Amino acid sequence: MDATVNKKSLLTLIITLTLILSVILMLPKSINAASKEYEVYKKIETGMTATQVAKLVYGKKYKKYLKKEYGVTTFKGDPLYFGGTEDRMIYEFGFYETKRKNDKELIDQITIGLFTKAKGKTLYVGFKNYNTENPTVNRFHKNKKPKIGMSNSQIDEIMYGNGLGVFRDITYENLTFLKILNDKGKNMFPEKKSRISYVAKSYSKKTDYLIYLEYDYKKKKYFVTEVY
Repeated sequence: MDATVNKKSLLTLIITLTLILSVILMLPKSINAASKEYEVYKKIETGMTATQVAKLVYGKKYKKYLKKEYGVTTFKGDPLYFGGTEDRMIYEFGFYETKRKNDKELIDQITIGLFTKAKGKTLYVGFKNYNTENPTVNRFHKNKKPKIGMSNSQIDEIMYGNGLGVFRDITYENLTFLKILNDKGKNMFPEKKSRISYVAKSYSKKTDYLIYLEYDYKKKKYFVTEVY
């Protein structure tokens, strides 16, 4: 009886592992190739300090990649952007530099924006961005093209292949906790935002599209906001 049960358990395990392996092998290569960087991106959260991000990106040797500047702990090397006001500092840094395969553009796979609170001396993540090394480039059906207001599922329906496929880049922004106020004392960034972009071609392949979609947190869907 026990031997029969063990044989059945072993057979179930083999079948399960085979199915899992099949799913992994069918995943787009770009997702597998970028998994290490994407896993780091997913672990970065808005509100984290520069030091906490350094630990995720560089591991145990993180301290040698940090420095003290203008009273704040920030990353060594040139920032992509540096600015601010009298009572607030802003940095933007990129990590994991590589070339995007479809257009040969030099990209940072991860980019973060670091902000101090008003008159503060600690930099916090306000937004994060991830660039895919090898995004999907599918084409639209004949006489079809992306339009402002379409949902991601509506776009998928008018495309060949697996629809929009692997995104070009994705951004998550949450500046609410920083309380960046306007002249009237109101928070200029009262809501979090999620934005994603895809590349595609027309049916004839003569027109290239860069499509931006923004997430609607009430409807729980992405909708097209810009098309280039």
